[in-house]
Order: sequence, then C-alpha cells, then structure tokens
Amino acid sequence: MPNDFLNRRSERIKSKSLLERGAILQGNGDSPLAILAEKPTIVSLFKETGLILFRGFALDRMGLLAVTNGLVHQFMTNPDGAFSRNALNREKTLLSVTAPKQNFPILYHGEAQYGLLPHEIPTILMFYCAKPAGKGGETTICDGVNVAKQLSPQTTKLFTELGLQYSRTMPPDVWQAHFKTTDLNQVLTQIRSYGLDVEVAADTLTIRDKSSAYTETLYHKESAFVNMILSMYYGEKVESQLKDVMKLKGSYRVRLGNGEEIPQSVIDEIIEVTEANEFLIDWEAGDLLLVDNYSYMHGRKGFDGVERDMQFRMATDIYGPTVGAHSRT
Repeated sequence: MPNDFLNRRSERIKSKSLLERGAILQGNGDSPLAILAEKPTIVSLFKETGLILFRGFALDRMGLLAVTNGLVHQFMTNPDGAFSRNALNREKTLLSVTAPKQNFPILYHGEAQYGLLPHEIPTILMFYCAKPAGKGGETTICDGVNVAKQLSPQTTKLFTELGLQYSRTMPPDVWQAHFKTTDLNQVLTQIRSYGLDVEVAADTLTIRDKSSAYTETLYHKESAFVNMILSMYYGEKVESQLKDVMKLKGSYRVRLGNGEEIPQSVIDEIIEVTEANEFLIDWEAGDLLLVDNYSYMHGRKGFDGVERDMQFRMATDIYGPTVGAHSRT
C-alpha cells in the first residue's frame, strides 16, 4: 500500500487513513522542506489516493507557496465563476476561498465542473488553513467514485440518458466585464462560436450548455459523480436571501439535459448518498489539503463569525507524467 511505503521511506512523515483512499501525512513541527524531500513518493501517493492532508508541518504562507510550487505546476487564477475571491499574491494564484463575511454553508460540488463559457477545469485543489473558524466551518469531502456506484439504477439511468443542462444569466454589467466590451452583437457572435445556446432579454444574456453528471477520474479512469448539482440547487433556493452577501456575478441554474427540473426525489437521493460518503476536515492552523477535483466533490459547513481564514490554489497538473486532456464522461 502507498501509505506503508511512505512510512518506510521517511520517519519524518507518518501516514494514516483518510476515507478509503485518502491519507493524512502527519509531521511533528517539521519544516515544510520535509514534504518536498519526499516529493516523488507524495506525487505517487496523490495519484493513487487523490486526497492528502498535511498536518503538523509548521506551514505559514511562505511555506505554503514553497510546498505547492514544488509539488504542482500550471497554476490557475480564479475562473469566472459564481463567487468573488480575493487574490492574495502577485500572480493571483493564491486566493481566498470566498469573499469576507461569506460564512454560509456550501453544498457539494466539483470546482468549475460545468460547461458554459470556456474555462480550464482545475485538476488539483489546494486548501490551506491560516486560521480555523471558532465554531463550524469544516470542509466536507465526498468520494465521487463511491457515489456513482451507490446511486440507484433509476437515477443512474436518468443522468446517463439525459445528462445535465447548466445555465447562466449575465446582466449587462457582468457580461461587459467578462467580455471586456459593450458590443452586444460581438458578444453574441463569440458565445455562439463556442456552440452554446444564448438568449437575450433587455440586454441580459442567458447562456445554456449541456454537460455530464459524471467525470472520468484522471489517474484510474473510473466514473465519478462530480458536478455542480447540489451547490446550484441550494444556491437557487437561497439566492434571494443571500444575494448581497454572496456577491453573485449573475444567476446559475442546473436542470436535466432536456431542460426539466431535477426531481426532488432525485435531489433527496443525492443528498443521502453523498452524506453517506462524507468526511469532515476539522481544520487546524497550518493544515494543507490536496484534492483531486475529478474524483472528489467538496463543500463546507456554515460557521460563526468571520475569523475563518482559508486560502486556496488551483492547478491543472501535478509534477510527474502528465495526465493528458481533462475529460467528462
């Protein structure tokens, strides 16, 4: 097993189980350089498990940047998604997880795992805890491979046959900022060149695209239930109450591929199965979590106050053999 192999390779890094496939690598106040000293083994372990929590390595922001720069490459800036994030370094690749005062819960999702306007989908998510919340704020992790296996045959058939339809409504200020022009005709031409459907009403755009409810995992080629269903479902329900706090850049919706709403019974089943495969990351200051965005969904519990300080990086590859094109099944 990779965890046992890692223990044999280094006395400085100890490993224990996290979910069925993940690992906790436990330091003892060691320098972050202890992580990079085991880089080939850690890269191999990540490709095997898709989920590693580093704890006890005295990581501050400089150590975070050193470790992630050493393990990962092809970092991404913030994709043009629903939430506003603050850039925390000059390259704009270290981000706040959400804007200040956004302490509401977030349901399961794969980061940027939707169609719509062209964007890169991150392969690797890196969460760093500078300061945990006083109460609540745990990150939730869900194994998408297990969920795909445990959904009922009826639900599997529904998503396999119909897929999903994502839509995004962009008011004039949003699409003008995104496309860096006020020329509506130019924007419509560009959107349609991507093969997307677009409607216009009072200069507000609604863009629709079909996608899959499943990803193909990058390293093992398994089917994983990784998508935006629950987060967009919940977002639609609370949008009016949290609009100012969420600072949304337009409205997002998810439907079945034929445009119909996902039945409530199916939503209930997804919630039940994801909760059965849930693991909570109860953060400690200095923790670093690496997540395979094609194998796992993530979310978070709501929390009290605004003192939680979580930072975030995304990348499209980890060092070692390249994984090839990112795909959805």
